[in-house]
Amino acid sequence: LGEDTQTWQLLSEATVLLLQSLLRLPSTKEVTVVDGRVADGCLIWMFASKALVKLIMVRRKDLSSHLAMIIESVSTSSASIALIYVDMLVDIVRNCTLDVLNNWRELEGLLKCICRISRDISVSLVRCLMPVISHRTQLREQLLKSVKGSLLDSRHADAVVPILMLLFRSFSKRPNVVLGSQMSQSFATFSSQTLQAMGYKRKTDDTVCLEVIGLLKRCLTQWTPTKMAVYLGFAEEGSRNSTMAGQCLDMLLSHATTGELNLET
Repeated sequence: LGEDTQTWQLLSEATVLLLQSLLRLPSTKEVTVVDGRVADGCLIWMFASKALVKLIMVRRKDLSSHLAMIIESVSTSSASIALIYVDMLVDIVRNCTLDVLNNWRELEGLLKCICRISRDISVSLVRCLMPVISHRTQLREQLLKSVKGSLLDSRHADAVVPILMLLFRSFSKRPNVVLGSQMSQSFATFSSQTLQAMGYKRKTDDTVCLEVIGLLKRCLTQWTPTKMAVYLGFAEEGSRNSTMAGQCLDMLLSHATTGELNLET
């Protein structure tokens, strides 16, 4: 069918169901992820996912039901198939950003249980959805609520801290004007720039930002697995973003100079 949009639109709902069934076929081949994108895996899965994404993109009026299907599949499928669905979601958000933004309510249920999903899947989901989360206060608040509910559970520390870091990064200041030749290769940044080009202005919620910083500082007082996750997160952010490096160092310095808690008083 190639790029013939009109022909794609003629395909029935039965085609969608067929492609979904292909994604449920068993396979022993592992999915390979390179730079955050699925690079290799079961050929049938790869074909079905690409065809399904194309079909969803040309039938945007049904995006709400398709988002619900993808989110349910991510939550109920094996890790390999879940990664395929996350990769599909990356393409959909990137190419249909405004449509996903208009159907943001479909994402609320996912964010309520995001910290109970495996670390690789949950962090990848939040990373690809961050352009939408950043422009919907309700989603940001729901994500923060989920994180706070799992913060004291050491089993979820490896997922909670990276999600907090993604939220923290979303508040970092970026240049207001970005030339076409300066478009970032980062998916989340690229999509945010796309929304700005569409006329959407980024509004920073200072209260939520301060709460995120407070939660990261609190993580530094938790048990070793949580503190290690924060240190690794700070190191990763600092190595890729000079602005974030200064903010992370400020938090570490603030923590280092904080007096020990006197439990006898």
